[in-house]
Amino acid sequence: MSNLFRTFMGSGARPWLRNDGSERLFTLRLKGVENPLDPDPLWESTYGGGHSIIEGNSNSNSRRLKEALSAHRKLSPEWDDFGFPTEKMLVFSDVVMWLPKRIWSSSSREGGERLFMLSEKLKFRHREDFGDELYKKREPHYAIMPLKSLALDEVVFQFGLGVYLPHKEDQQTAHVKIFQTGKTPKTLPPWIFFEDQREIERPAALYAEQHFLLVGKTIAEAAIQSPYWLNKPQGYLMVDTHREPNRIYGDDQFIESGEITGSGDSTFCEFHGLDEQGETNDEHIKLLITRLANLSKSSDEKPQHIPVSNEATVPKPTEPTTPLHDNDFGETIINTSTEEQSNTSFLDGLTVVSGVDEPPRLRFRLAITGIILPRIDYPSIKYWVLHLDPKGMPADSDETSQWLLRGDRRHIEWCTVNSDKPDADPQWQSLDTQTNTLPFPDTNPLTLRAAVLGNKQHAILMLPQTLNYPLSHQESRLGRDPNNDIVLQLLNHDESIEWVRPTRRKQSMGHLDLSASHLSVHLEGQSLSVEQKSTSAPTHILYDQVITQTLEAKSFSKATLKPTQELIVGNYLLQYTKEVIEDEKV
Repeated sequence: MSNLFRTFMGSGARPWLRNDGSERLFTLRLKGVENPLDPDPLWESTYGGGHSIIEGNSNSNSRRLKEALSAHRKLSPEWDDFGFPTEKMLVFSDVVMWLPKRIWSSSSREGGERLFMLSEKLKFRHREDFGDELYKKREPHYAIMPLKSLALDEVVFQFGLGVYLPHKEDQQTAHVKIFQTGKTPKTLPPWIFFEDQREIERPAALYAEQHFLLVGKTIAEAAIQSPYWLNKPQGYLMVDTHREPNRIYGDDQFIESGEITGSGDSTFCEFHGLDEQGETNDEHIKLLITRLANLSKSSDEKPQHIPVSNEATVPKPTEPTTPLHDNDFGETIINTSTEEQSNTSFLDGLTVVSGVDEPPRLRFRLAITGIILPRIDYPSIKYWVLHLDPKGMPADSDETSQWLLRGDRRHIEWCTVNSDKPDADPQWQSLDTQTNTLPFPDTNPLTLRAAVLGNKQHAILMLPQTLNYPLSHQESRLGRDPNNDIVLQLLNHDESIEWVRPTRRKQSMGHLDLSASHLSVHLEGQSLSVEQKSTSAPTHILYDQVITQTLEAKSFSKATLKPTQELIVGNYLLQYTKEVIEDEKV
């Protein structure tokens, strides 16, 4: 059928897989499939299947993959020789095929030859039947994926703008992680291909020519299934990287899009759950999009669309740097550019008004801002005990203690120290960590922040006064040993561990998950370089109050922090800060 006739008929065959006019995702479910590994009857009814194979929505016996691809196309606007706008209807090239997990796993264990041939035959038929009508002229590409919820006689195909399957030559521009409060971050599940007679995985992420990133709860809403989700039966979230500034969307029934925030290489896309009345509730999910800064690119290999960068470039003396936020939209633009930019320039991130004035002098610090209230699970420890002085700071002796917090795996309690009756039994009260404000001190109550690892932490106690440590370009060691440059001893009260059995062991709460020499840190430009030294405990890196990276014990791995990013080292929350030193004028 010609595109002219297809335009005249109103886009050809009327779509039957969805009825909202959207091109982002089409899902074809075929039931009654005798052999899910035989591609021919799945492609077209003339090859077989008869009346046994039916399409899930219409119960039609003839609607197979070829007809679905032909009916549900991408409108591509073009202009004829006279400048008249015409519609060209193009066929999507990228298709996800979901197989019953039992069949997929069995074929994969046997070497994957059946899965390889399934993919190759589908690509052949796709190319032969639609070769001159493919969207963006992309070669047909099939990911063969396992799905546990499918019956043994079912297969599912998905295609549309929300399905982007990277070829080996496609250039990845960003990593994507998903976050949910109280859980460790997860990368999106990878795509699985059978190419060159072997099984290949490629990350579900952002690529130079990708239009949408579509993540969902169910197979009907997205090809990328989220490892975490809100307490909802369904719902999807979407990032449109084709627009400038980029946009994020929820389905507006179960999920609502929130703010886009971030700086430098990292951007957070926030989404909120909706209750039955359509109001925003406390549930939320965040996508972290981290730009890959060091990808190489040849001069003739230019992506068709690259969103505007939100990363400050190294300024020339008379030019202002690019601002972090777009003033017209109030949003941070997601950066998936592959242009290499310096992250270590002394002026990186500053606004330079004139080349005549000297750049401002800066001071960099690492500050203890909070104390982790851990969920301990050691058989020999009954409670951890945190002693607080009248101002709410951790106390180093009983004489200065006015309040006590103690906790185990499940509960936290608090009490007031009776200085008039030091031998009296403390009157413990349960502490609700869901409330942000503690019942003490009276004049400036302490506050709690939500835990970032709910299975290991009750909450984070924010200190009324931060403790600052200056930083330099020289390497500094950080840990509990007094010989370190930065010594973490705020939790070293002698009686901050209550043992199950009486013991002479002298160990404090400050020893929990904190090594004698835990990290080394030093400045690189305006960034803080950290290197893991601990062989027994991890280090967590936070951005916007969620963990973005974990330096595992014994890994000796490195990471780079931007100002305002945070670290969890042992039971300490630390923040990397930058401030301008104002000149003193007489």
